[in-house]
Amino acid sequence: MSVIISVIICTYNRAYLLSQCLDSLSNQTLEKHFFEVLIINNNSTDNTQEIAEFISKKEPNFRVILETSQGLSHARNRGWNEAQGLYVGYLDDDCKVPPEWLQIAQSCITTQAPDMFGGPYYACYNSQKPKWFKDEYGSHVSGSEPRELSFGEYLDGGNFFIKRTLIRDLTGFKTHLGMTGNSLGYGEETELQIRTRHTYPESIIMYYPQLFVYHLVRKEKMIFKSILNQNFQSGRYSARILIENSSPKNMAGQIFGNIMYGAALIAIFPIRLLCRNTSQYPYIQNYVYEKGCRIVSIVGFLYEILFFRPKKRAQKTQGT
Repeated sequence: MSVIISVIICTYNRAYLLSQCLDSLSNQTLEKHFFEVLIINNNSTDNTQEIAEFISKKEPNFRVILETSQGLSHARNRGWNEAQGLYVGYLDDDCKVPPEWLQIAQSCITTQAPDMFGGPYYACYNSQKPKWFKDEYGSHVSGSEPRELSFGEYLDGGNFFIKRTLIRDLTGFKTHLGMTGNSLGYGEETELQIRTRHTYPESIIMYYPQLFVYHLVRKEKMIFKSILNQNFQSGRYSARILIENSSPKNMAGQIFGNIMYGAALIAIFPIRLLCRNTSQYPYIQNYVYEKGCRIVSIVGFLYEILFFRPKKRAQKTQGT
């Protein structure tokens, strides 16, 4: 029988997490001949290769592939190029999936065959979380009913399925987006979905709430220095995606809108912090997380467009 789903796990120096992810894929209720698991080792220097090979020897539908071009998007592209399934499914290496995950994915394919589909993720932990940290901060849910996503709504890249022929026709992920080694980077799956909408306007992108995964909230993800840096970098990558996929008029409107909105948020932030609803925001950290991170993201967005990008263009001009 033909492989329906190729699950791709791109990993870099997370051997201590990878084994749990792969174990959860070993225990799927979907018959093994319907799916394969590709472990893309992106130049790991820990014992990732050893763990991946150990599990793949026990599971005949698991394969280990070394991708020497550093970067998550390079690894993701290697995955779909090596895949044999009708659909490619991307799962983060710090996720665990319930036993029915692929059975549900197969049902989504056989009943509706969307161009892309995915589902929510829920927070899980391997360390004590701070008292102020809510589970919703490490989760992402887009509703309780299956539905087609509209323009401007996006699937999460760590629980994401796409037709292999579609990602092939789109030539995959942009390699200047996404993580590179230990350097933060974002947006490769969002840019792919935007490009899909522009190239194939009739494409169907579905959200299925029952197709959920558990996503680890690592200890460093609950430290404010790290949280603020993530939001700043996320804003920067949002700007890069906007530059590449928007008309000058639309881009100017979004820049102006972010400047005005960001200025308003900064102006009222101290007052609202002091006067916050303590039942809704019992800790100061709750208000800073839920309101302040948006400001940091906007600052990152504006920094990229107003300062970093012009500097890059000037360097490019001087080099020609």
